[in-house]
Amino acid sequence: MCDQLSKTTDQPPTIDSVSTAPNYFSLGCLEFSFHLLRSQHPTLALAVQNLIAKARLNPINNSREKVLLIKLEVQLVSNIVSALSNIAELVANTNDRNKEEKVAIHQVLLDWLLYAQTFLNEMNALTISDEE
Repeated sequence: MCDQLSKTTDQPPTIDSVSTAPNYFSLGCLEFSFHLLRSQHPTLALAVQNLIAKARLNPINNSREKVLLIKLEVQLVSNIVSALSNIAELVANTNDRNKEEKVAIHQVLLDWLLYAQTFLNEMNALTISDEE
């Protein structure tokens, strides 16, 4: 998961190889997600900003490296994944971003995709139990 955001939001987050459960996001990853979404998808950015604001209320979670358990509706996660996919595609086809930022954007997208996968896993588990 993308675990740190550089000191300013204009810089891409660094990526830590520590793997955690897909529904845990670092504040840095959420902040970078907000940064990516805010201009083209303000409603989705607001949803992410609300997660950040809620986390900031807890002083234990004020470090960008801290991970947060998030619980969102499947449709909202789907919309975030779709929006970040479009952004990642646009960024991949332009030369105005450096390679590190492109990698960071794709890492953020991967984090959200892994979270979305948990919904599919839950649906598959329900389907299997219904068949038995």
